[in-house]
Amino acid sequence: MRTILLSAIIALLGLQSIRLFVTGLVWVVGESSDRIVLGGLALVAFASAVLAWPMIRYLGWRRTVQASAILLAVARLADQANPSAGADVYLGLAGTAAFGWLTVSYLGVRGRASGLGLAIALALDVAMRAGLFTIDVPLSASPYSMVFTAVAAVALMALMRNGSDFAGPPPLATKYPWTVFGIPIGLLFFKLVSGNFGQVSATGVLGWSTTAAMVTAGVVLGLLWSAMPTGRRWTAGSLPVALAALMIGLVLFRAAGVGWAAVMVGAAVARLIAWMPVGPGPILAGESRSQARNPALAVASGFIVFFVLLFAFYSFYSPEWVLAAAAVLVGIAGAFGALRVAPVAIGDRRTTAVVAAVAVFAALPGAINALSGDPDPVFRPPAGDGSVRILSYNIRQGFGLTNRWDLEAVALEIERHRPEIVALQEVGRGWIISGMADQLLWLSHRLGMRAYFGSNVGDLWGNALLTNFTTRSENHRFDEPGRVPRGVLEAQVLFGGSGLRILVTHLDHEDDGAEVRLRQIERVLEIWGGDPSTLVLGDFNSAPDSEEYARVVGAGLRDLHLEFGNPAPTRPADHPATRIDYVFASPGIDLIDADTPDSLASDHLPVLVTLRVP
Repeated sequence: MRTILLSAIIALLGLQSIRLFVTGLVWVVGESSDRIVLGGLALVAFASAVLAWPMIRYLGWRRTVQASAILLAVARLADQANPSAGADVYLGLAGTAAFGWLTVSYLGVRGRASGLGLAIALALDVAMRAGLFTIDVPLSASPYSMVFTAVAAVALMALMRNGSDFAGPPPLATKYPWTVFGIPIGLLFFKLVSGNFGQVSATGVLGWSTTAAMVTAGVVLGLLWSAMPTGRRWTAGSLPVALAALMIGLVLFRAAGVGWAAVMVGAAVARLIAWMPVGPGPILAGESRSQARNPALAVASGFIVFFVLLFAFYSFYSPEWVLAAAAVLVGIAGAFGALRVAPVAIGDRRTTAVVAAVAVFAALPGAINALSGDPDPVFRPPAGDGSVRILSYNIRQGFGLTNRWDLEAVALEIERHRPEIVALQEVGRGWIISGMADQLLWLSHRLGMRAYFGSNVGDLWGNALLTNFTTRSENHRFDEPGRVPRGVLEAQVLFGGSGLRILVTHLDHEDDGAEVRLRQIERVLEIWGGDPSTLVLGDFNSAPDSEEYARVVGAGLRDLHLEFGNPAPTRPADHPATRIDYVFASPGIDLIDADTPDSLASDHLPVLVTLRVP
């Protein structure tokens, strides 16, 4: 039981440390470095798992495990108490390195007990993020997050103090060490797909309640499956089921958009990961310090592949082959572990009771959200004078000028102006490099507004619209190979007998992108088609003296802030110097007011207009 609990806490804090490190690396270091520097730093962090080999050789197994566990606990606790974005990088790096060492020296070599601990960690990780409405614990300001982190850190250090789990020679089996290669890749697949609320919601076009229920159901079923009796006959029968559920479920989910297939994928991934840790093997006491080489190389190789797939996924804009490759590697490693590693029975009553209790606890947030349902927003008409307030905002995925994720600040800024329609750019939905929260679902729930999304990069990054008016939407993508994918979200907002078309866009940001932006503007104008009741708004990455701006106004669209006499710069938010965010309107729209309010919730200022609806 001690091994199961230790493994669960280690894996849970390790999952959080990796997300924290990657997010901090992108948003702090990435502000002044290119992808090569970021990739190099991340590669060093993940490859550091190989250092467990010399650590065990010279410090011994027990001291390596205990020191690594203390570092992981202290790093997570310190970061939870420290809101600094810079601290996220260093403390996330420390936690990631410690997790790698513990995967080599403990998680990967404790057999079925640590495998069950991994399945418990996946279930608890999903439960906590469901309870925090997709927000990851390290980025949450909730006092519950601090309490959880403190309890987990103290429990980890307390369990490590007890020597009973370290009696005898270290269980660094070398007979089948390469099954542990799949553990990091399995965790990556969990982050990208099966445990990702944004991915499940976007792929299946699902509301929050259904999404929470499906993600939770997958990991809870995987946990219960992992706790079932172990034996050659049982494994031989359940392994094909797990592999089929993973592959068929992934095809149904990604290719056909079948939302419930996420449950199949989630259960299969948890079961396959639980098979990967190797069991204790016979070790001569005099050779114990030399047994860590192969597990260390296997885990380090797995983390390097983790890094390569993660880097490719975000650098090449969410290619499907990354998900397919990760699924194949998870299936191979899980199958090899299931067939070649001797099963060890752990099904005593106490273990069964603990697993049942964890399963119930992990299922509660998803069940509560599922039973609560998605509240129906109140569809209201415009104000009595026929006016409507519209706010456009590049929210930088919730990362303000401090580079620390704070979507609550964005929500407060939107609430301050009481808009009926909110157009957003740079909205992320479950990106690992952005804290993994589904920002669209969170803002929709927090502001009580219905959400419409136009994805540009894969399914999970793009433009959005929030409103409680009756609305129909359609997404259009620009075709610009080699550039960050972008597009236009077209929304038809209805006001009883009248209506307003809104085109939300975000144009190319590169310094050499003038020609690209001009082509994108031509596409926007084509979609507009001269309609007399249309707003074209968003981040144009073009100054008022640019050729791009001239093309927009030359086509007959009005710059509403210039027309109102308030053409204020919009970026950077702390010292605005450049105007690149606009609200353009076709000739038939009556302007009442236009403003560019001060705010530090993003690196852009919001732009606000009040119009009279015909």
